[in-house]
Amino acid sequence: MKKMKILLFSAAPAIVAVAFFSCQRDMKLEAINAKPKSAVSANLLTASTVNFTSVEDAYVRNGTYATTNYGTSTDLVVKSDATSYNRKSYLKFDIASITGSSVSSAILNLYVSHVNTSPSRTINVYATTTTSWAEGNITWNNAPMDTAYIGKLTVNGVGWYAIDVTSKVNATLSGTNRKVSFLLLNNGSFDATGDLNIASREATAANRPALAIIETASDSTDVQKILATYHQVWNDEFTGTTMDTSKWSYRSNGSVRGYATVDGARTVALDGNGNMVIRVTKEGSTYYVGQVSTDGKYNPQYGYYECRAKMNKYIGPHIAFWLQSPTMGNTPYNNPAVNGAEVDIFEYHRLTPGQIWQTIHINGYGTAHQSQGVQIPVATIDTGYHTFGLLWTDSTYKFYIDGYKTWETTFGLSQRTEFMILSTELTGFGGTPSLGTYPDSVVYDYVRVYQP
Repeated sequence: MKKMKILLFSAAPAIVAVAFFSCQRDMKLEAINAKPKSAVSANLLTASTVNFTSVEDAYVRNGTYATTNYGTSTDLVVKSDATSYNRKSYLKFDIASITGSSVSSAILNLYVSHVNTSPSRTINVYATTTTSWAEGNITWNNAPMDTAYIGKLTVNGVGWYAIDVTSKVNATLSGTNRKVSFLLLNNGSFDATGDLNIASREATAANRPALAIIETASDSTDVQKILATYHQVWNDEFTGTTMDTSKWSYRSNGSVRGYATVDGARTVALDGNGNMVIRVTKEGSTYYVGQVSTDGKYNPQYGYYECRAKMNKYIGPHIAFWLQSPTMGNTPYNNPAVNGAEVDIFEYHRLTPGQIWQTIHINGYGTAHQSQGVQIPVATIDTGYHTFGLLWTDSTYKFYIDGYKTWETTFGLSQRTEFMILSTELTGFGGTPSLGTYPDSVVYDYVRVYQP
């Protein structure tokens, strides 16, 4: 018997985050651990986000270098080591443009650009009371140490890392000094190869430290309001035991993407209970992933797109529901209205459980590639089914999770037809494949499209 389809709107509090970023990737093979994020203590949020970059940052070094200033470096270095080799880093943000006395959320985002060989990389984050230090003259000898502990980051490789600093930002907003200052320090035992580099404000724009602040929460009836004026024009409830080939076809069969070969016949099936299951498998030393698309069968323009899905369980794979244009990489670049875009309605992996990515990509996947996106932590995302939606019109994209709007943007706005894709990948974005357990799978309950 096919199970009843129920659109669930969770009332349980969840942590949700939004951020904007620009990065490059090669044929949708993400190579970073995470992307910048921000969070709000609500179910999900309205995209009322202010992203601050650091106004000053620097690292300092002790011993022989205790009077040396490193304020112009493109790196913020953190290391616990013997005298003359120990390093700590400082960042400052000016939040004077926040007019209220409190915010819903503040997330400090840091891009780790290099790690040495030692696994000892627990970074403690502190707020400093003193904010008058300047990156042009800060040294080990004059760096402030009037600190309050905030939390820690466990760094396991290159990529984005984030920590909630809402309490510090709200404490700052309650006073007259609208600057916040942070110290990054490794308090562990001395380790000659335990250093890591964090991109400073002098680094590439896409990787600079960011403080993402959100002031408002969203309405749980966001999707209900859309559906009041839209009607369903296409759907697949995945009834039966055979994929509907009038709606879907295998995509990229035989290609090697990252660590895996794409093989739809091996990995895609209907389970007889109203689900499409797309697996990641390992046979001998070969990994297999699966993808299906509506290309050539259903290529709509605009509408509200939604799937209901249950996430995969293990390290390694990442899964997605996305739109794609066959001309996304065409020239002239920066013309997504004509060339289209890749629109990731959701991406997920277990390397950072509880997180969802929603991203726009334009200009293909080479050196001209551009992207912008959000990272959304949802406390319950790792259990049960969840809905992921996109409202695409001729003027905007609006993204949704479990009925709540999470992000709105006009970046990369496509005004041409696109097709839908359901996929599993094994690229390293979701973690080292050898650490996974196979088979692993994503379960899709339905895909539906609505138009006015």
